[in-house]
Amino acid sequence: MTLVPETVSAAPGRALAVAAGAAVAVGLGVAAAAARSLAGPRPPPESQWRRVGTLSELALYPLKSGSPIYTDTLLATQQGLCYGQGGLRDRVFVAVNRNGCFVSGRSHPGLLLVEVRAVSRDGKSLDDVVFEFRSSRVPTPLTVDPADLAGFQKKTISVQTNSVSAVDCGDEAAAWIRRAAVDAVVLGEATANADLRLAFFPSQRTDRTPHKMTSPKDMGIYSDVTAFNLLSRSSLAALNAKMSSPAAVARQFRPNFVVDGAAAFEEDGWSWVRIGDKAVFRVVMPCGRCVFTTIDPATGIKSANVEPLRTLNTFRKPNAEQIKKMGENAPMMGLNMSNYSMGEVSVGDPVYVAS
Repeated sequence: MTLVPETVSAAPGRALAVAAGAAVAVGLGVAAAAARSLAGPRPPPESQWRRVGTLSELALYPLKSGSPIYTDTLLATQQGLCYGQGGLRDRVFVAVNRNGCFVSGRSHPGLLLVEVRAVSRDGKSLDDVVFEFRSSRVPTPLTVDPADLAGFQKKTISVQTNSVSAVDCGDEAAAWIRRAAVDAVVLGEATANADLRLAFFPSQRTDRTPHKMTSPKDMGIYSDVTAFNLLSRSSLAALNAKMSSPAAVARQFRPNFVVDGAAAFEEDGWSWVRIGDKAVFRVVMPCGRCVFTTIDPATGIKSANVEPLRTLNTFRKPNAEQIKKMGENAPMMGLNMSNYSMGEVSVGDPVYVAS
């Protein structure tokens, strides 16, 4: 199923331009990719690549911890996935507490139920959109107009101890995200985790300080570690074979890419991934998994038996070298990746890898 901006039809590769600096500069992305090719790790020659499978699922998460948008075609840039050359981008919105620290579905499961869509302002133009937020917890949607945010002063927030710029989306948005994310019984409490605001990333390029095992070019906007996450369908099946029902679903791991065809946990040995003809990604590190995976993405309810994390802990704990690379000893599932060369990616694209 292809989800696209409201009132417009799907058009693979077509740009969805947005005001207030939300557009991704293609020229800058190409220049950055060229610069990376001259300094730092470079992909191996074509003879060392092999096809392992097919891209079967493609997801964009406009709000950190929010509901995904599943679509057929997106543009992979250094900052993450987006519609065409600009528009709605991956993890471009985030909920923050009064101390300026991000909050996620780990502490606020209601965020998983928040959907964000780009809506044409006049019902026709792809060049003039607003962002619409919906949640089953809030009776009326929230509309955020990026043009209204253009003149707002930037502030610094903290995402996984990294500093990054943001603009506050205003009091109406703050009230709305509180109702969506905070349990009703604590809405009135005078605590930092109850007093939430909605923040938006206003620029083309992130100014985020990196994770200790990454560099600035690896970082997404408000993602936990890197700009991209990949999951293997066979690895998910191997996990489920060790679990009792209910089975885990890909959405619990919040991947941007789901790959069909590779052997279970074969991805442990990958160093490079290419999707389609142009988009090339460097594997930065395995993805350590946390309690967030135990929350049902359809209901926002945590698993009573701590699955699938409990089972993952029985056979996917990292070794000493991996612990050093990840900076943690959480069980591994999937890959954290950065973009080496920009390009469109589409469901059905062949997936190639190199070690």
